[in-house]
Amino acid sequence: MKLKLGLITAAVALASAALTSAAQTTSLRLYPSFAEVQEPVSAASTSFSVSLSPAVWAGIIPGTVNLRGLAFSSAVQGQDPAWLSRWEGKIVTLRTGAAGEKAEPVTLIRAADLTVRDAAGEFRRVTLAQLSFSELPPLNAEAATPTLTFALPQPGTGTLSYLTRALSWMPRYTLNIVGIGAAAKADLSALADIRNGTDGVVQAPGAELFAGDVRLSVPFEMNGLVGRVGTLTSGGGAADASFQNIVSQGELGGLYRFALTQPLVLPAKSTVTLPFLKPALTTFQPLSRLNTGFQSNDSEGILQRAYRLKADQRLPAGVVSVLEEDRLTGQANIGDLAKDTEFILELGADPDVRYTCTVVLQNVQRGLLGGGSRTYRVTYTLRNEQAQPRRAEVREQVYGTQVVLDSKTTAGSATAVLLFDLLAGGSLSKSYTVELPQ
Repeated sequence: MKLKLGLITAAVALASAALTSAAQTTSLRLYPSFAEVQEPVSAASTSFSVSLSPAVWAGIIPGTVNLRGLAFSSAVQGQDPAWLSRWEGKIVTLRTGAAGEKAEPVTLIRAADLTVRDAAGEFRRVTLAQLSFSELPPLNAEAATPTLTFALPQPGTGTLSYLTRALSWMPRYTLNIVGIGAAAKADLSALADIRNGTDGVVQAPGAELFAGDVRLSVPFEMNGLVGRVGTLTSGGGAADASFQNIVSQGELGGLYRFALTQPLVLPAKSTVTLPFLKPALTTFQPLSRLNTGFQSNDSEGILQRAYRLKADQRLPAGVVSVLEEDRLTGQANIGDLAKDTEFILELGADPDVRYTCTVVLQNVQRGLLGGGSRTYRVTYTLRNEQAQPRRAEVREQVYGTQVVLDSKTTAGSATAVLLFDLLAGGSLSKSYTVELPQ
């Protein structure tokens, strides 16, 4: 028998499904760059075939199709003839003229190159747009349909599974800030974008979302699949704790696991957006920041606008959009973050907080057999031109075979951290010493 899977049938608009109830138990496990689809199957004989459209087959990761719980003696990947091939040797209508007003019956001789024979017995090639049929052509009328044919020792039931690049998900965050300076307050919310790159509707009664470092030992090829074509938003533009579409399932093998609490419907070539997380921020600190490396010469410049944050929930990797007074002030990427992990968002230049750095060579020590060391005193002076106080931080990385930073010795590298509480319109200087081999 030929099996048309419920999920695959919906995704590619195939007709005559052999299992009408299969779509009701389809399982989806969505990852940031792919998805695992599990579809229950039932074979009434010792052979059945799964039909796929070229668009769906292009998204399947090679070597990931698997039949579980149902033994098979062989599986053959082949192709069903294109829909147009069924019309070879049959009469179709050829329309010509500027508006297709001239119609004549012709015989389709070869579907591969659309060769027809007219009433005079002459052959010519035409285009598909010039031909009319007595039934509605499918979207891929000229494309062969890939199939998987399984030979079974005996009938039974099982699960067909595969990995596909056509389905995936990604969180995106909004950091909303109200107020300025030390009085500023912020809340963090997240949405989950679930992407369907197929040319048909995908449905599942539930789905799981996984986040983390998931590595596949197969090449990453998108095979022409679409990216975000449109966005359908459910529950408003920000996560609402009273409308839980997605709930945490904890950790699984080092991955963060979440589950949908309602059936999932993904329109063709779409991105469906659902409310996701509403974490509480246990740390929120606006600051200006300089992250640099040691140089033995003087320098000057401006710091970066930044926020130091810590949340009470696990945060999957994604993009954070920062809004101040309901206006976008920047975006930044975050990696996967465990609960209560501090992270910093840098948003761009802070022209009102400037620095000058002076480096003074304090001592040169010669070794008896060559070598020796040099000791520097590094001074940062920061000036705050803003009308409110500002917290600032300078982190300077120093590299060397041996680094003596403020009398503490480390091997390879050390980081000097200078913290500044700047008054409105004020300036402040801080220093450190470093000894490096020469």
